[in-house]
Amino acid sequence: MYVLSLALKKQAPTPEQLLSRIRFKIVRSHINLLNSIINIGYKAYSYPKRAYDVAMSYNLNEALIQGAPIPSLPTR
Repeated sequence: MYVLSLALKKQAPTPEQLLSRIRFKIVRSHINLLNSIINIGYKAYSYPKRAYDVAMSYNLNEALIQGAPIPSLPTR
């Protein structure tokens, strides 16, 4: 027998969380387009992680400019 807990009310995301979500969305959209190239190019740097994860980390830290205006992404 188990007890179900009530769902907690979620708080609205903070501006920092929204910025982080947008940064991930931008980088992920570009990396997904180049996934086959990234698997080759980041393969040497990826052990024990996946090349995709290394590329995400590198681009989140180095490719995006902090404090720059955030471009709007096209919706599908």
